[in-house]
Amino acid sequence: MHPDPVRGLHRCTRCGELVQSGREAGRDAAGDPLYVCGPTCGGPAPPEQEREAARRFRFREYDIEPDREPDGEPIAYAAQCAVCEETGAAGEGEEAGTDWMLAHLRAHSEHLTYREVVTRPYRAVPGDWL
Repeated sequence: MHPDPVRGLHRCTRCGELVQSGREAGRDAAGDPLYVCGPTCGGPAPPEQEREAARRFRFREYDIEPDREPDGEPIAYAAQCAVCEETGAAGEGEEAGTDWMLAHLRAHSEHLTYREVVTRPYRAVPGDWL
């Protein structure tokens, strides 16, 4: 382990940056404390720390819900021919596939059954740690 360059600061075991002593990330085989910048540290982890991290598991509850965030994907509607399974272009309105169905029916008069294909975005919302 690197010696403390400044009182109260330690070197990150992953990237070598100076970190505050409150960011302890466990202990090495000799019992000395390991420090890291934080969960987003981009440096390579030492092999003994990788092995230790690989043995830890935490479970978390998640809720799945429709994505209604402003930057979420819009709901998309399309039509599909049930006979040949050709699909028209998707659009944002519920009637987006009607024009495609009529055009497809004109081109293939024997194709009389269609499906509506709805693509609705969902997202996982993190909950409590278990």
